[in-house]
Amino acid sequence: MTRLDVAAEIETNGGWMDPTFQEYLKAEQTADRLRIVGSSLLLPGLLQTDGIAIAIDRWAGSDPDNIGAQVSLRLRRQRILDSLDGGAHFFLPEDAITNNPMSANTNVLRHQIDDLITRTYQDGVSLRILPNGMHPAPGPGVNEAAGPGGTAVYTEDPSAGRDGDRHFYRPDDAEVARYSGIIDACGEAALSEGASRGFLEQAYADLAHN
Repeated sequence: MTRLDVAAEIETNGGWMDPTFQEYLKAEQTADRLRIVGSSLLLPGLLQTDGIAIAIDRWAGSDPDNIGAQVSLRLRRQRILDSLDGGAHFFLPEDAITNNPMSANTNVLRHQIDDLITRTYQDGVSLRILPNGMHPAPGPGVNEAAGPGGTAVYTEDPSAGRDGDRHFYRPDDAEVARYSGIIDACGEAALSEGASRGFLEQAYADLAHN
């Protein structure tokens, strides 16, 4: 499935989606570069394994009839990570790895962390950890998609629940520059890629003893 296929599916079969999120996904699928700051609760959808995605959707109270379609689309969206000229840059708060709502399911979380470790070796993907206390603006997740039409930003606060606080800012919105600045600050505060891989490897080892 190509980006165009995913974009067409979002357009024609996305009736179950929040309209704000649907707008962001359209920008994501035409992007040349993505920069994403995860929330302190949940990992970004572009990094979720199927197991953690299902657990998250159940935790969030999603309609059981829609969970299969939601998770399937989320996994297909991840193919974009192989085709971004400017790469995909993720900044993940430490708590999203070690203290998220899915941490009680050890096997699912271990598989997720193992997948994140694999992602650290993927060309075009940068994955860096924001240690506790180092996040310049803790709160909602911030997704920035830069493409031919400019840079758009989507924010979502999962702590607000299934119908929580979501915003989509088009390229001409002044808020885009503010959120881009927050992402810049996260880049300055985050661990290096090598240190981030070491953090994930230690988190994986710690779960093996639980």
